[in-house]
Amino acid sequence: MTITHFLILSLLCRCSQCGRESEASSKVEDFYGLELNIKGLKDLDESLDDYLAIEELHGDNQYFCGSCKTRVDATRSIKLCTLPDVLNFQLKRYVFLPQVLGKT
Repeated sequence: MTITHFLILSLLCRCSQCGRESEASSKVEDFYGLELNIKGLKDLDESLDDYLAIEELHGDNQYFCGSCKTRVDATRSIKLCTLPDVLNFQLKRYVFLPQVLGKT
């Protein structure tokens, strides 16, 4: 039996003008888990939805589209490409804020 020992994540961006989707980055994680926020979320399903949520890129955070050759509004999302046989969830109970040097 082969055990998969890694997790492959892809960060995908989709241009709002041309609709082209590009793989902004892909990384292989040599472990078996995901770090999920739980603050303000009621269960694991909501935490996973939050982790995989589509992020809007606009204003100062626009995406440079290679096809359009300009900065454009876009969406960014995480895609789980390969999962290990056993996946652990690390539940982050607080978020460190460097501005106040403390936890929330």
